[in-house]
Amino acid sequence: MIIQKNRRRARIVETDNRFRNVHFYLQEHVDEHSGRELILDVLNSEFQFLSLEDVKTGQFVAVNKQRIVCVEPEGRDLLEGSVFTREISVQVEMRDGNLLQGVFPVESPPERSRLSDHLNLTPPFLYLMGQEKDFIVNKFHVLSVLERPDQ
Repeated sequence: MIIQKNRRRARIVETDNRFRNVHFYLQEHVDEHSGRELILDVLNSEFQFLSLEDVKTGQFVAVNKQRIVCVEPEGRDLLEGSVFTREISVQVEMRDGNLLQGVFPVESPPERSRLSDHLNLTPPFLYLMGQEKDFIVNKFHVLSVLERPDQ
């Protein structure tokens, strides 16, 4: 059986501050939710190593998820028509000193929609919608998160 997959380009920031442009191969349908597979789904899967295509060389490389600081998808990588119960404006300080600003989209029920709930009750990678580009952040590499007044 052949599984149809869609290629999605992104830039990976690794723990040694190297960047790697890659293609993720994503399924058209997944069991966890309706719609197509997202980069976030792959990052939050149980697999330790991800098989990604290096854009420059065209070769596939097995990347250790723990070494990924964040991923910058080419364009927004959320399901079309997603409805969020809350959007939390934040500034994220990474362990390497970089500051990321944006909005965490929250799908939790209102009683679990605080920033601390979102950080503690979610999988290791979080989606951050930025003004100019989005980030998928590895919580292991986050030093602190500051909630900002709504912009």
